[in-house]
Amino acid sequence: ASLVGEPYFFGDLSATDAERMLSKVPGAYLVRFSARSPYVSSLSQQDATQLTGGDDSLLFDCFALALLLCSGQFTISKVVKGGKKLHVNVLYRPATRDFTVGENEYPTMAGVIAARPELTTPQPESHYHVFQSDRPATLEF
Repeated sequence: ASLVGEPYFFGDLSATDAERMLSKVPGAYLVRFSARSPYVSSLSQQDATQLTGGDDSLLFDCFALALLLCSGQFTISKVVKGGKKLHVNVLYRPATRDFTVGENEYPTMAGVIAARPELTTPQPESHYHVFQSDRPATLEF
């Protein structure tokens, strides 16, 4: 499935906002664009709405295409023991279509998350919920 359609994906969200949104329960997490990414804010939800006339199916494809074509960074914001909030950077490379954390490569963000057993509970209420549908994703990551 596309990263944009995943319930844990929050898109363009600052570290401060991510920390405010995350519960205090250890294991809670969300995925967002990294502030270090070259395309952060280059395609906001408002911009995409203007480009597609508000058609949700086209919005989904617009964000998925932006992710496919652009290399950049994501951040997994998470809650650890004691309620402390940490951030893990994940590099996405379109040439190899993989996600890298340190020296480890994964074919999908879901693979990154599965390799981190401390990530147990996706933070609910992503503001990208309009992209979470039962329709098949047109672009895979």
